[in-house]
Amino acid sequence: MVEENLTSRIFSIMKKLKDESLPVKVMSFFNELPVKVKMRVIDIDDERRVIGWKGNSKLNCAIDETKRIYFQVFDPKYGEMRVLNADVIYYSNDYIETTFPRFAIEPKLNRKFL
Repeated sequence: MVEENLTSRIFSIMKKLKDESLPVKVMSFFNELPVKVKMRVIDIDDERRVIGWKGNSKLNCAIDETKRIYFQVFDPKYGEMRVLNADVIYYSNDYIETTFPRFAIEPKLNRKFL
């Protein structure tokens, strides 16, 4: 029950990003350094549980190393920004496909220095 509620909440957040074509600040890490770009959600496949993103070639080197992206979204249930992460299934210069996002607890995201 808790998992279903969480999944539907994340799904509605992602659907809003896609429907409103809002840019999302996405981050990955290359040699422990953050690589930040803006991307847009272009497809949500609920049956396969994957998200399609408009690709950004600047992120490719970091994705190649970590195979994961991080991004912040506003969670209306708690009224604050939350960090989500997703594993990258496929990427190219034009398109990135990730697993369905989940809430992340990642200490790297709160670092001020290496």
